[in-house]
Formats: sequence, structure tokens, C-alpha cells
Amino acid sequence: MDAFAASVTAVKERLAKLNPGPAGPLPLLIGGAGRRRTLELVAREADWWNWYGWASEDPVADFRELSGVLDQWCERVGRDPGQVARTVMVNPDQLPLVEGFAEAGAVHVVLSLPAPYDLRKAEELLKVRAALTS
Repeated sequence: MDAFAASVTAVKERLAKLNPGPAGPLPLLIGGAGRRRTLELVAREADWWNWYGWASEDPVADFRELSGVLDQWCERVGRDPGQVARTVMVNPDQLPLVEGFAEAGAVHVVLSLPAPYDLRKAEELLKVRAALTS
């Protein structure tokens, strides 16, 4: 087991020892795009997977492809791929892609705002969400 996988195990063991324990289950989110190690670990351990595609030429297509790789890992480890929620972190320039991410399976969007914080971008994201959920 590598150091990262050992860390996940240590966190889970520590959470199990809390007294009192958490009020409810604490979801484990693992972010990354490593096809062999990271997505395998996500398939085995995580409740949520987060991806960001700031350097990608086609972020939605890459998210969709990596989500498919995660599905394959889930099948290999005997887990229903639907048990892993897909999330994506976007920068303000990627707001026009949010609908595509949703269509590709993202159920949560994290907006990364650089300082100084322009909250108009957050308002724009809220409008996109409203349009997608209406």
C-alpha cells in the first residue's frame, strides 16, 4: 500500500474511533486525474471524485473520459459506479462549460475564484444552476 492509500486508511480508522462519532457519515472526496493510481483509489475508497481541467483543451470531453475510466475501476473492484458522485472544479472562464459537465455526470460544481473575489461569477453560476434544475 502506498503512502496515500495508507493515509486514507488512517483517516477512516481515526473517524471510527471518534467519541462521540460524527452526526452522520462523512463523505470522502478524492480529487485527481491519475488513471492508474488515483482513480483506482477513488473506486475503492471515495464517496466523491473531484476533477479540474484548467489545463485541458477540451475539459468536458476529458471529464467524461476520466469518468468512464473511473467506472471501469469501479467495476474491477466490484463497486457500483453510481456510488461515486462526480464533482468538478471550474475557474470563472469555464462557467459556460457547466451545463456540459452536468450532462457528463457532474453532480457538484466548485467555483474557484481568484483574489480579488468577483462574486458576480458566483451569481452567474447560480443562474446556470437554476436553469439546469428548473
